Amino acid sequence: MSEEVKSVLERLKEINESKSNNIYLPSIGKKCKFSPFTLKQQKDLLSKLPDDATGILDFNNNFNSIITDNCREDISLDSINNFDRLSVIVNYRMNAVGSTLEVNEKKINLGNISKAFESTNFDKIFGEKEIKTANYKAIIQMPSLSYDHKINVSTTFKLKKAKKQQEIIAELFVAEVLKYVKSVTVDEDNTMDMVNSSYEEKTNVIELLPNSFTKKIFDFIASVKTVEDKITTVDDTKIDISNELFG
Repeated sequence: MSEEVKSVLERLKEINESKSNNIYLPSIGKKCKFSPFTLKQQKDLLSKLPDDATGILDFNNNFNSIITDNCREDISLDSINNFDRLSVIVNYRMNAVGSTLEVNEKKINLGNISKAFESTNFDKIFGEKEIKTANYKAIIQMPSLSYDHKINVSTTFKLKKAKKQQEIIAELFVAEVLKYVKSVTVDEDNTMDMVNSSYEEKTNVIELLPNSFTKKIFDFIASVKTVEDKITTVDDTKIDISNELFG
């Protein structure tokens, strides 16, 4: 590499480090500094357009890595979660491609979505919750990016072995439930730390819980998805959060 090229690359890095995007993270309740979204990062997202069941998992993991690399605040990255990721995705898309998105011949202003994140009471809607019945108790919460990444990697591995569409749907269903469960307690004195257990262990536990109990977990997840859908819907048009946003 010539000295001229080295000089240009070093200067580009210096400029990127000196500039930042202020992006609101709902779980923290303030705007945080992020390095600018680069063409290389956009290229990496577009290189893996969703063409199978693992597409959305790959997209989420790619963006988890981008957030990890670009966050310039002195905060634990374990405290940034999936809802925060949505806010970062929308803001980076506005900066990379523009704030206007055309969907079904409608022009959507993504700025309205960005503002909606700032008016969301995160703790009230998504804060850690306890669900309980006579024999079972679970602590449920919005998954952190690190835990989401961990589950996505294990799920992708399982999906590669799945041969039937029904098997793929079943694996994705279980994985989505696992992401939200922090711990499970049986008969008050048998508690399992789900986050730090192996994928196989946590799957075995969650699959043995009765439907009457897991329905309470599903209800929490459904309430999360309802809020996410409401925020990402503008003028009755739902925005698809995927790689294609950055095309």
